[in-house]
Amino acid sequence: FVKKAVKWALRSVGSRNRALHDRSVALAARLAEAPEGTPRWIGKDALRRLATPATRDRLERATARSKRS
Repeated sequence: FVKKAVKWALRSVGSRNRALHDRSVALAARLAEAPEGTPRWIGKDALRRLATPATRDRLERATARSKRS
């Protein structure tokens, strides 16, 4: 259950804004290269979710909204 919670937290933080997304992707990539199975699973799964077109589009819309304000 803990590895799922870590994965969800990483995905959630990475979906908040562009700066956090970039850092979350970098951390997930480091985890995906880990020799241990659990961190590797967390990293690969988080990368899969953070790299979806829907996530990128949502971040771009949020960035555009914040620039207009």
